[in-house]
Amino acid sequence: MSSDCFSSSGWWPRDRLETQPKTALPAPASSPSAQPTSAPSTPIPKLAKVPAVKGLGLAKAKRKLHAAGLEVGHIDRRPSSKKKDIVLKQGVADGTELEPSSSVPLVVAAPLPRVPSVVGKPKASAIRMLRSAGFTVKKTTQTRTTGNDGVVLGQSPRGAARARPDSVVRIVISNVQSPSPTKPSAPRTVHPGAFCSHGAWGLRPNIRSRHASVI
Repeated sequence: MSSDCFSSSGWWPRDRLETQPKTALPAPASSPSAQPTSAPSTPIPKLAKVPAVKGLGLAKAKRKLHAAGLEVGHIDRRPSSKKKDIVLKQGVADGTELEPSSSVPLVVAAPLPRVPSVVGKPKASAIRMLRSAGFTVKKTTQTRTTGNDGVVLGQSPRGAARARPDSVVRIVISNVQSPSPTKPSAPRTVHPGAFCSHGAWGLRPNIRSRHASVI
């Protein structure tokens, strides 16, 4: 009996066929078990601390807020005796923590309004000008015998001076009255015979009659 074997590629000796390495079948792939997936963690942004800017000039306050990672919000300009653009108030208190790039509103100083000059103007026009400029009007009158009636003779504060809005401006209005006519004095009446020989008024001469006596 032949010791050869027939394979798909032809006849092979048995001993050679037995020495061929056996090919291991690949192990079936195991299906991976479902693992829970976690969302990537988002880093928490660092908060920005609001600096103190009250009392600073507007330009310096802006630089300080930008350095802290914040923006300047609405700027409200209010009349004040402080120097122009000085920060009077900040909308968010210093030390407060905000999201980066948040806005901080500011109140800054603006020049006080000037008082209109109304001396010599009619009363109605003067009052209208002062009220339109934001001032309260107090008026008094001064009686005169000459000049124009109903015009402003003086004001306080003076024209072009700076004053707070709603403050009082006092004006003096002329009140012209014609002088009353003077009555002439009545002439003095002299009665006849009031003058005596001695030149004295109201005295009668003392005349004594002399008669000769006959013995």
